[in-house]
Amino acid sequence: MKLYRLQGLAAAALLACAGGTAVAQDTNVQLFGLVDVGVGRLQEPGSAAVYRVENGRMTTSHWGLRGTEELGGGLQAVFSLESFFRADTGATGRFDGDSFFARNAYVGLAGTQWGSVRLGRNTTPLFVSTISFNAFGDSYGFSPTVRHVFLPNAVTAPVTGDSAWSDSVLYSTPTWGGFRANAIVAAGEQNGGRNWSASAVYGAGPLGATLVFQDVKKGATVPDSRTWQAGLSWDFNVAKVFAQHTRAESRGVTPEAEYRLTDVTAAIPVGGGGSRVLAGYGLLDRSTGRDRRTFSFGYDHQFSKRTDLYAMAMQDKDEAAATRQTARSWAVGVRHRF
Repeated sequence: MKLYRLQGLAAAALLACAGGTAVAQDTNVQLFGLVDVGVGRLQEPGSAAVYRVENGRMTTSHWGLRGTEELGGGLQAVFSLESFFRADTGATGRFDGDSFFARNAYVGLAGTQWGSVRLGRNTTPLFVSTISFNAFGDSYGFSPTVRHVFLPNAVTAPVTGDSAWSDSVLYSTPTWGGFRANAIVAAGEQNGGRNWSASAVYGAGPLGATLVFQDVKKGATVPDSRTWQAGLSWDFNVAKVFAQHTRAESRGVTPEAEYRLTDVTAAIPVGGGGSRVLAGYGLLDRSTGRDRRTFSFGYDHQFSKRTDLYAMAMQDKDEAAATRQTARSWAVGVRHRF
């Protein structure tokens, strides 16, 4: 009797799957992610060097689910749920206490004629601009640009509000002749305050350009900041060169400060398989203290479209640090995309 019941349940499950396939035939769901682990000497200005295995020195490890459903008339439903993790320990998030889907968590609508609207937790236009217009991409470990704009330093963090905003609405226009615009607003929830940002991006042929403004007013535990950034890139074929200038104002803290950040980076192709030599220099000029200067250099060897081996070195001198120590770091690591 139990066998017949099990067979009946199995048949019902198969029918349900078959029916679900028929209903969801215009739906596409993708599992994706990236794992980055390296080993080397890591040091921050004013701190002692440590030798260790480290997660995400070139790209923060992450995984996610994203999908689309065709609704007809060129309209799509879109969603994405993306989580950071630390591959060296297996822990979730970028740090203890990080939200599970801290990278992105949104649902929205997209159309070929009017663009897209995404509701939830969205990556900010400033972060996209910062990582798109420097040769090291989203490397918190070795990109002078990312380290200067988003990492706390000996005085304070120039930009506050994280790389993605919760309780947000993000609108992106279609691309017209290489031009696209984005705007995001984060509601005044949780920590009280409202954030907003807008960007314009151009890319056609060898030229790329971006201009973005961001205003953060998120409440008592997150200092206010106001930031604008301009970026340019030009592909000379023998090298792709990037330049960025960022101006950030830190508000609601003592003392209030202004930061000017200038970064120049380059990616030089080696061979025909996507391998590159990377080099970059960044200067952080503070209104309240001494400068911070960062130089990075390395080689990224592309085994395939999904797997690469990198070897990077960095000198990071923050003259506002208590000891004014020059930090020197290096790492060798592997990235795999899936």
